[in-house]
Amino acid sequence: MHGDSILSTEEIARQKQTRIVRSCPMSEWEQYADDKYVAIAAECLYGETQSSGDKNPFAVYQKHQERTHRFSFALYAADMSPVAARLLGLMYVDTEIDKSDKYLYKIFVNMPDSLLSDTAMTFANAKVVTPLANIPKPEVKSGNRAVHLSWNNAYLYDTYTSYIIERSTNKDNGFEQQSESNAISTIADGSESNYVYYTDSLYDNNTTYYYRVRGVDCFGRISEPSEVVEGRGALPLVSPPVISNYEVIGNKQVVLNWAFPDSVSKSSIAGFRVYRQSSPNGRTKLIYDGKNPNERSYTDMLPDITNYYRMSAYNTDKEVLTPMYTYVELVDSIAPEIPSGLVGTVDTTGLATVRWNPNRERDLAGYRVYSLNRPDGEFVLQTPSIQRDTVFSQKINLNTLTSMIYYQVRAVDVRDNTSDASATLALVRPDTIPPVAPIFRTVGSEKKYHKLEWIPSSSVDVARQEVLRRKKRETEFEVINVINNSDEAVFVDKNALETEDYFYAIRAVDMSGNSTVSATVLARAAQPLTLKLKHKIVSDVKKSTIEWSITTTPQPIDHYILYKEVEETGLQPYIVTDEMSFVDTEVSMGRKYRYGVKAVFEDMTESELIVFE
Repeated sequence: MHGDSILSTEEIARQKQTRIVRSCPMSEWEQYADDKYVAIAAECLYGETQSSGDKNPFAVYQKHQERTHRFSFALYAADMSPVAARLLGLMYVDTEIDKSDKYLYKIFVNMPDSLLSDTAMTFANAKVVTPLANIPKPEVKSGNRAVHLSWNNAYLYDTYTSYIIERSTNKDNGFEQQSESNAISTIADGSESNYVYYTDSLYDNNTTYYYRVRGVDCFGRISEPSEVVEGRGALPLVSPPVISNYEVIGNKQVVLNWAFPDSVSKSSIAGFRVYRQSSPNGRTKLIYDGKNPNERSYTDMLPDITNYYRMSAYNTDKEVLTPMYTYVELVDSIAPEIPSGLVGTVDTTGLATVRWNPNRERDLAGYRVYSLNRPDGEFVLQTPSIQRDTVFSQKINLNTLTSMIYYQVRAVDVRDNTSDASATLALVRPDTIPPVAPIFRTVGSEKKYHKLEWIPSSSVDVARQEVLRRKKRETEFEVINVINNSDEAVFVDKNALETEDYFYAIRAVDMSGNSTVSATVLARAAQPLTLKLKHKIVSDVKKSTIEWSITTTPQPIDHYILYKEVEETGLQPYIVTDEMSFVDTEVSMGRKYRYGVKAVFEDMTESELIVFE
């Protein structure tokens, strides 16, 4: 490319140039004899080989292995030294460029085109200078007369071929390279570890040193240094500190004192840590992370009621914990706060669920839940063991006359101090008991309409009554009237077709939506069939004998329904009989009785009611 313009195919062909890069003759290598990587490359390229006239497969394999190793070490030397790369013919410097242009380079093995097997390409913009990547801040660990450095190489693997470690006793200046050999990354791509490691051996454990790292790429360019880190040697950390005594101040604070050798703390540790648990098997919490190796005391400003303390000494490489806990307790006679915010529900399966706000006491052990069925009774404990959760659920009985259930909650701490009871939560039990079914009295006629009479449900929570109807040849009932008065017991169906037979039923629905349907009755389409009878009634002091005989019937009769009226209370169904006579022994002298008969035919249709005067 020339500037920002892409050259034409003809211009590319005209400007295309080929340079042959070869390894240098041995005479040019001698002036770089002090460069060890040049020496390695020269030995790989010109060194004597073990020749053997033996042509057996093992000898051929050995020869192949030797050449493979020479090639690998030559590439390693080229990566580590630009001079070695140039002498090996693995480096090219283009000095004939225009800084305003961009260039595409292709590198391939100098052999006939028909044998070309691979080509590498790279694109270069002469105006752009690519800075070298920053080195991550090294991590430091101390050892006995040693400092161990490590840094992440995951994103630098393709950038740097080696690293320079510099050390100083003054972090502001005076850094020197630690060895003639650079630290190299030997981690292959895809390895489990992405870190480079370096260990600096020291003369003693008392001197503090400062370190920084530089990267070196395959062209010999050296990066800016990493952040400076400090480190020094340390004696092996073996023994933990020992808590020598403690003191409880004002039942609010705990002062811990410990012993640790001064000779070890001065050079081997970074500081002390204090851990605390509220029980032997409780969760361990770090409550103090000290950075002063010379301190021997710590005050816990917010201890629990029961405390199990452990301590440790640590450095950059190791932490040693005390094997035993030190137990410290405070005096506690204060009960927790009363639980608040009780809410709850009872579902239709009888599952009652109660929730409340959690208490904030650090020594809280949990809660106890109590329930009551009647407001004038005593609460009964429902949680034999202390409950940690602020949600309580239980199955309750819904088939009971008590419509409410009541709950209270108390909070308990680890010393069994118990709060007063919470405010009482009243929950309504869902009504799952259906009402008593209505009972039909009669199905008669009023003018040309069907007239239904029934005894309403005796349940006190009935909210409405529904009149159901279906045609004789259908299977599904429909609601034809809703009666909101639970005591009303008469309905005249003025929308029935005179040519249809209908079945009727009455459904009682309570306030919770539970319902019960009465038995069904049949109403004929035409006017009630006329039945002609002869009858007589013979009464004495203890009984009445009613007899009747058929004069005319429109069809065969299945049975009769005898009606009875006492003192003008209205005729009510009394008995069902197949006979045409009945002796009524439930009579009293001085009372007035009246009787009637209705025939039920074989198709279950009914005649009109015939009253015996």
